[in-house]
This record gives sequence, C-alpha cells and structure tokens, in this order.
Amino acid sequence: MTTKHTPATPLPWETTSMVGDEWHERVVRRGWPSSELRDLDCGNHQDAAYIAHAANAYPKLVEALLESADDANRAGGSRADLNSILDAISLRARSVLIELGEDA
Repeated sequence: MTTKHTPATPLPWETTSMVGDEWHERVVRRGWPSSELRDLDCGNHQDAAYIAHAANAYPKLVEALLESADDANRAGGSRADLNSILDAISLRARSVLIELGEDA
C-alpha cells in the first residue's frame, strides 16, 4: 500500500522576501491552522520559488495523470480509438507543461 502525500497547509504556496524588518527568502503557506501565515526559510529566492512552484504543480500533475490513465483504460480495439486517445493524452500533457512554464 502506498502513502498519499498531501501538504499540511493548503495550496497555493507563494514566496516572499521580507519577513518583518528583515529580508529572507521564504516559502509562505497560508491557513495553518487558520489564516495565519507560516513560512519556511529557504536561503535564496530560486529555491523558494522552486519549492512553491513544485508544491502548487503537484495536484495538476496528478490530475492529468489520472485523466490520462482513465483515457487509456477506455481504449477500444480500433486503431482510430487508440489514435484519438493518444492525441488526447498528448494534448493534456502539453497543456499542463505549458501551464507550469515548461516548453512543450
């Protein structure tokens, strides 16, 4: 059995550079345990941005994979069905990659 990984604080996460009167590169998570801000010191902006981007992208990636798996399971026996399903999976993958800022 596998473990489902979910964040302890709700998405989306974002980055900030200022905490109080000091400059720090941090990932900001809202809503833990209520609407208060929680942060994670990352040391530099590039790491903070990458962590927030990856955390926010995870649900989109899982959704796209689940939809693609469902499409593949519905595949009929004909070549036309298979080509149609492969086109849908490819289009979905490229759409998610573009949304995440990756070249597709």
